[in-house]
Amino acid sequence: QELSVTDHLTGLFNRRKFFDELEKEVERSNRYRSKLSLIMLDIDHFKDINDKYGHQAGDVVLRHLAKTLLINTRKTDVTARYGGDEFCIILPETDWEGASEVAERIRQRLAASPFLIDETGGIEITGSFGIASYPTHAMTKEEMIKKADEAMYRIKSLTKNDIQVAQPLKRF
Repeated sequence: QELSVTDHLTGLFNRRKFFDELEKEVERSNRYRSKLSLIMLDIDHFKDINDKYGHQAGDVVLRHLAKTLLINTRKTDVTARYGGDEFCIILPETDWEGASEVAERIRQRLAASPFLIDETGGIEITGSFGIASYPTHAMTKEEMIKKADEAMYRIKSLTKNDIQVAQPLKRF
């Protein structure tokens, strides 16, 4: 059963488990009127790493990122591999400001810890982060994913190695 919800490469939850957990957390936040945030992140220039160093090196990068995520999140947070080089972190009881602090801590740790691939050199890893929070930016699981994803791709297209927070919902 554990294998069915775990990504084999990183040891993090897989996409299916991520969707289940996010749905539960949105329902819980709605019921108890608590905050909830979602961080989506994408490794910058990951294709270049695979092309230059090979897919085995890419796998090492993915495992390194997974370890960095686990070290820099709480046990109550849910970390998952969303797909390819995209990852998600569900942060219960956390507003967008708190999520921004977590994302910044992870961003700094990644950028500060290049690691050796072989005797010839190392790889610097950076990531682009998108954040959406309930109820500031989204009211549903689908909306949270969409808003965090849009924020992530917005920063990735502008500068990379940075954090973007979703646009707040318009209240009428």
